[in-house]
Amino acid sequence: MDLIKRIIKYCIILAFVLSSCQFDKEAGTEPFISDTNVPHSPYPENNKTGVSTVVTLKWQAENAVRYDLYFGETYPPNIIYADSLNELSYLLTNLKPSTTYYWQITAYFSDGSKIAGPIWSFTTIESGQATTSGYVIKLYKVETSEPSNVYVLVQVLDLSGKGVTNLQSSDFEVFEDGEPLSPSESQLSISKKEGINYKLRTLLLLDNSTSLNNDIDEIRNAAAEFISNKYNEQEFSIIQFSEKTEILANFTSDTDSLLRSIQRYRLGYSSTDLYGAVIEGASLLNDVFTADSVIQSFMILFTDGRDTQGSHTLTEAVNSVYNKIVFAVGLGPEIQPAVLNSIGTAGYYPISNVTELNSRFEQIKSEVDKFANSFYLISYKSPKRGDRNHTLMVRIKNNPFNGEGSFVQGTFNSKGFYSN
Repeated sequence: MDLIKRIIKYCIILAFVLSSCQFDKEAGTEPFISDTNVPHSPYPENNKTGVSTVVTLKWQAENAVRYDLYFGETYPPNIIYADSLNELSYLLTNLKPSTTYYWQITAYFSDGSKIAGPIWSFTTIESGQATTSGYVIKLYKVETSEPSNVYVLVQVLDLSGKGVTNLQSSDFEVFEDGEPLSPSESQLSISKKEGINYKLRTLLLLDNSTSLNNDIDEIRNAAAEFISNKYNEQEFSIIQFSEKTEILANFTSDTDSLLRSIQRYRLGYSSTDLYGAVIEGASLLNDVFTADSVIQSFMILFTDGRDTQGSHTLTEAVNSVYNKIVFAVGLGPEIQPAVLNSIGTAGYYPISNVTELNSRFEQIKSEVDKFANSFYLISYKSPKRGDRNHTLMVRIKNNPFNGEGSFVQGTFNSKGFYSN
């Protein structure tokens, strides 16, 4: 009987020890943490319908130090849309109506481990359904400098994702720790592109397949004129593609060098790797945002047809341009509007004749101008002092849109601040 009692006692102890342990499903990928650290509590709720085309994704994941966001129209979403996020939210603008999107969060922890959350989805409002007008603000950086300067870099867009360029200092409201900041006492000021070290990078991705045999010279001339009218701070790269891609010019602001490079644009081959060219081009679009420097990248795709090679899929091409700015120009009756709409994240511009290419380039240049001039550097002198963290909120006065994205929030520390 004593032996039986001892056996039962040992079994109870063993069961308790085992129930207190967690085992990695895959060494190095699953942290020794509780289930509450798995990303959870999504917003919008999973399978939500009727979601606005402007929405802030939100989630929870206890004890994580950063996050990667996977997002797209395919299941599972296998492209990182935004990485190394420090906040438990991410603003999405200019989503397509009547579209189901899938998203997933991977949480990273201080010990180097990570864990992926479940895959969630939502569906946007139907096409033609009214959307409130107004402004969306995107926060890029909050930085400080002595004696008590605070710099906030934001971008303002309308609800269709177009840049808003006409705002003044008086249009912005700034709050510290929930209290409004006095514009006069804080010396609040706004700098636009001219006051920021702004560099605009434009990638020309030009189809040169044999179907363009009669149009090569016209396309070359239109591209040359477009380059000749570039800004001083604008860099161009030129890639031609048919059976394979060929880089004619790496990113440079040297106009003469670019004009020499565009003269190398020549007729290629009958096989068109459209999707592969888009994927390669998208990999070159890298942006940088600091309080005193912005590098913004765009891609302008020109094609007269469809992908005939089949080396890559449309899904791969579309996934590669998520979170990138791509203008798609399609020529002639063989193009696939649905395909170019999917690739052209900033718009699809059809033309029926190559002579229209110049006007389309000018139209795109106008949109790029708006986007480039929609960055605002807000600077002011803070009255805060001491080694303390403070909350910061920026919004636009009388904004008719009051949903997610109508204001931005950040933090800063006032250590070392003083009056001069």
